[in-house]
This record gives sequence, structure tokens and C-alpha cells, in this order.
Amino acid sequence: MSLFTFLESDGGLAFLQVLQLVLFIVMIYILAAEYVRTGNSDLIFKLTACSSISIINVATILGYSLEIFADIQPPQTFFPLALNSIFVIVVLALAHAFIYDFIERKEVFVTFFWANVTGIIIAYPPIQILWLSAYEPGMRFETSNFQVAFSVYFILVLSYIIYLNLRHRKKYRLRLTIAFCSIIVAQLCNMYGAFSEGLGGVGRILRSAAPLFVPIMMGTVAFKELVESNIRLTTHLRATFSSQQKLVNELDKMSNQLGSLSEKLFEKSYESWSRLTDIKELVDVHENRDLDQHIRMHSRDIEDVAGLTENLRSLIENVNDKTETLSRSSSKISYINQKS
Repeated sequence: MSLFTFLESDGGLAFLQVLQLVLFIVMIYILAAEYVRTGNSDLIFKLTACSSISIINVATILGYSLEIFADIQPPQTFFPLALNSIFVIVVLALAHAFIYDFIERKEVFVTFFWANVTGIIIAYPPIQILWLSAYEPGMRFETSNFQVAFSVYFILVLSYIIYLNLRHRKKYRLRLTIAFCSIIVAQLCNMYGAFSEGLGGVGRILRSAAPLFVPIMMGTVAFKELVESNIRLTTHLRATFSSQQKLVNELDKMSNQLGSLSEKLFEKSYESWSRLTDIKELVDVHENRDLDQHIRMHSRDIEDVAGLTENLRSLIENVNDKTETLSRSSSKISYINQKS
């Protein structure tokens, strides 16, 4: 059996789905480990989208397994429509995860995101009812006009997402464009299959293989962004440590100055007290000439003490400012340690 023959069989298509599932599981593991380590809420959308796609892969693999091992066709009443609806939300979540942070007018994207999510949730019940009313035994959703409508809608949404990606992202936009375009390729295959009453071997392989670019391209983008984020945090941490060390050195110098000023202030206070004692004694014996001389000397001492006190006050204020800056620096280090 050739590789092409194997891939166009149900077993080969299931293998492609398993391969895609493995790639997404690796991506989920990396994102989950980073989320547990940093608690970064930006990773939630990526985790949600990748987990949802993995669930879809598991459901698809289960469907192929039933056909291969039990010769049971997956039910066409609810299963295909539900997967299509979930996949719309998954694609929107992927766009939010990889593009939202780079858009300047975020409110526009938020409106686009929630309008589509709400629209799918509201539209699902009536579409399901219409499909059930039109369904007949033997009909397949993938060859119906409902699938064409979903595919057209997918392509329009993806086209707008690709436009936002190319316009707003500067790095890795080519990889993301390839990822989203691979989904468009799968939807084009669905449309072709609906118009031609089913896909041939090449079309089935292409429809299952094209989405492999989604975990490959987005996985590399996610991994590179995580590495760059850690590098930025490390650089920031080093700069913060350097700044903190400078503050500590300045505080040491100020402490030495404060000690010196304290000693001078004590000496001047002692001298002033001695002179006041002399003045009191002179007053008692009425030695006016010596009294005037002592008063002048004591006035100079008071002026010196006042100057030292002002310097001490200024130095204390400076120490308080540096201490506050050092406290803020320590808070930054604690925050960076939590993120790194």
C-alpha cells in the first residue's frame, strides 16, 4: 500500500488527526506550564483555543475509529453542526490570543469578537432545527448547503482576521497568516465537496493535512513569544538590581554623613550648654564685659547648631526619599520574580 493510498483511507485520515492532536497537546503543555509558573492571564485564550481544537480532534478521531473498527457512521443529526459551531469560537479565540494585544483600537476587535460569538450561540438552535427538518437518512452534513454556508462564513471571518494580523502585527505575522490560511484551505475543500457531492482522495487528504499548519505555526509563535517575554523580564530584573545596588550605596554614604552630623551636633550642643553655664555664672557676679563676649560666642554656637540641624533635616529627607525608591524597587523585583 502506497502512502497516498493509506492517507486517503479512513485510517490515514485518522492518523493525520492524531498527529494534529499530538502537536496541540505539546502546545497545551508548554502554555499550561508557563501559566502555572507566571499566572499570566494572557495565556488563557491560547489555552482555551488549543484545548477546544484538541477536543474537536478527539471527536473526529472517534468518528473515524467507529467507521474503521465498528463500521458505524457518526450521526449526522447533531455532531457535524455542533463541531462547526465550536470551531468558529475556537478560531475567534485564536485570533484573540495572537492578535488582540497588537491592535490599537481594541474596542473594535472586542466588538467583532463578541458579536460573532453571540451570533453563533443565538444562531445555532434555529440552524439545528432547520437541519433536522431537512435531514433524511443517508444525508451527510458535509455535502449540504448548510456546510457551504458555514464555510463561506468561516472564510469571511478568517479573511478579516488575516487582515488584522497583517496590518497590526510586526513579528511572526507570516506564520500566523499561514496558520489561518490553512483553515481557509480546509473550508474551500468543504465547499468543493458540498458542490461535488463528496471529496475524492486528494481533497480528503488536503482537508485533514492543511490544519496541521495551525499547531506548527502558532506553536512556534507562542514558544518564541514566551522566550522573548522571559528575556525581557530578565533584562528588567538585572536593571532593577543594578538600580537597587546604587541606592544601597547612596544610603550607606548618607548614613556615614548622618553619623558625622550627629557627632558634630552633639559637640556643638555640649559647647552651647557649657557657654550657657558660663553666662549664668557671669550674670551672677555681674561681669558685663565678659558677659557680652560670651553671649556673642554663644550666638555663633547657636547659629552653627541651627545650620547642622538644617543639614541633618535635609539629609534625613533625602534618606527617606531613597528608602521609598528602594522599597519601590524591591516591589518591582518581587513582581518580576513572580512572572519569571
